[in-house]
Amino acid sequence: MADSIVPGAKIDKIAKIMRLKQKRAGFIGGDNPWIYPSSTSRKGVYVINNISSMPLKDDAISQIAYTISAIKEEMNEPANESYAEVDPGKCAFCYTCWRVCPHAAMSPDYETEEPVMKNLNEACFACGICVSVCPAGAITIKGGLEDKLKEEDSLSNSLKILCCENSARIALQKLKDKHSNDFDKIDISAVSSGGKIKVAEIIFLLRQYKKELVAVWMDDACKHFDGNKRAYRQVARACELLKAAGLDPNRVQYVKLSHAMTRVMADTISEIL
Repeated sequence: MADSIVPGAKIDKIAKIMRLKQKRAGFIGGDNPWIYPSSTSRKGVYVINNISSMPLKDDAISQIAYTISAIKEEMNEPANESYAEVDPGKCAFCYTCWRVCPHAAMSPDYETEEPVMKNLNEACFACGICVSVCPAGAITIKGGLEDKLKEEDSLSNSLKILCCENSARIALQKLKDKHSNDFDKIDISAVSSGGKIKVAEIIFLLRQYKKELVAVWMDDACKHFDGNKRAYRQVARACELLKAAGLDPNRVQYVKLSHAMTRVMADTISEIL
């Protein structure tokens, strides 16, 4: 909308039905040219913001084009892996989750014998607000970290080793040359620096491997100064996340060694396996 367009009865009706505050000359969004391209807090819902201070042709068309592009991107995104799930046997139908959900993902379900709340998975961001406020403890997050990491039966028995290419990788190669049969359950990935290893990568790999080892240089020997220390902080954070989820933090291990410390590497692998 622009100066040449007046709000009219339709805008008044929309504002009344949706309980939206009207500003200035009756427009809903007011004069907010910085809100661009006006995506909302709910997936799949967009707004072309009315900007009365800008020409209709140039601004409205560009906003529409940008929003259509955003819609295309959202349509191509994979389905939600994580979402809130309501246990109908526990739900007290108190509307608490419905009131606090910032994404309008909770909705009454009247198709059950007794009315309960249900989650609209496509709109859910799995933010966990509903879980924290539900007085009946009827809501859980499904498809999240805890669910994925508890599926150990589907995991291989292998050990994933993220190692520094200048230290642990060399030690591992020496071991592999002599004890190749012992490496059937080990998958090795070398990195140029331990500082490149991130907590998100560590957690993600636990979906594929039961155990994980981060092996980097000893203190003051790292060619990238404090890369080994940064790696340790990432491992510590990953262990904290596992513990907070009620999972075994010992699934992730950390060791510091040089390229010549094959015995230490062998002992560490033996202990983990």
